[in-house]
Amino acid sequence: MEPIQFLSNTTPALTFGKNPLAFGAGSLGGDSARPRYHRGVSRPRTYTTDLSHFLSDNGDVVVEGRAGELALYFGLMVEFGSVMDVEAVFVVPMPCSMPGRRGRCGTRLVVGRPSSDALEWSCPSCGDGGRITSWRRSCFDLSDGVLGAKFEAADEERVDAVVPLEELWAMRRLGGGTAQLRRLLVDASNFGEGYALFEASYPELEGLRDLATAVAELTRGADRRRLDRFAARLDAFRTTLPEFLEPSEGPVNLDDAIAGGVPATAIALARDIATRRGHDDVYVEDLLEAESELEQRRKMLLN
Repeated sequence: MEPIQFLSNTTPALTFGKNPLAFGAGSLGGDSARPRYHRGVSRPRTYTTDLSHFLSDNGDVVVEGRAGELALYFGLMVEFGSVMDVEAVFVVPMPCSMPGRRGRCGTRLVVGRPSSDALEWSCPSCGDGGRITSWRRSCFDLSDGVLGAKFEAADEERVDAVVPLEELWAMRRLGGGTAQLRRLLVDASNFGEGYALFEASYPELEGLRDLATAVAELTRGADRRRLDRFAARLDAFRTTLPEFLEPSEGPVNLDDAIAGGVPATAIALARDIATRRGHDDVYVEDLLEAESELEQRRKMLLN
């Protein structure tokens, strides 16, 4: 990684080197890789945050209202930073959306860890940024040292789950859950435009699915739809593609394939493969080739 220039007292921006697992700096929905400027966004602000001001002696959030919203906003940044190495910087799948801030831009934030005890963040679009301290051993600290043996990979079969970034963000912002489940989502890596990939065991997928379903019941509007889709998607990943497919000379019924648990990313790639082969319908061999190509991408990202 190239040398990193961290925040100064006057410049809310991070200069970071290339990282193959970093997310692009577009909006969370993945519709643009270019920073966006919005009418009504006020001048950039730099925030110096002592997270302990929001927490109890046990490291839990004890404030409510706007202060509670700020605690969660900074805490979700801490979850990313707590699993980084010192001097690492990532563009993370978290939108710039400071509570109470006028004209939230939605660009993905940059989070870095200049030292073991401090985190720094910046929005490459509107220029907001800051420094967070006193986060160690808080409820947002998901580092290996805190989770300890509980986060060691079990001897269970693990699968790769691919989810849209907007669903991942809704789950992280609203889902809560145990530190172990939250760590799975924080460790998600970039998987094409607008998607993220994370690895989980079947019990962990069930835990995330049940949590998303429960939170969706208490949520309204677009966030509820995102959580419902997230839960349904994790159910789908419990059905593997080879188990679903049966030998057939005719085209695959894509509605049945989706209902049977074939991921949307595999369907989309299979469509492209079918087009390259010069036919309008998707056949079993197209889906199998799509699965093989997706598996190769996953291995490249995880190596």
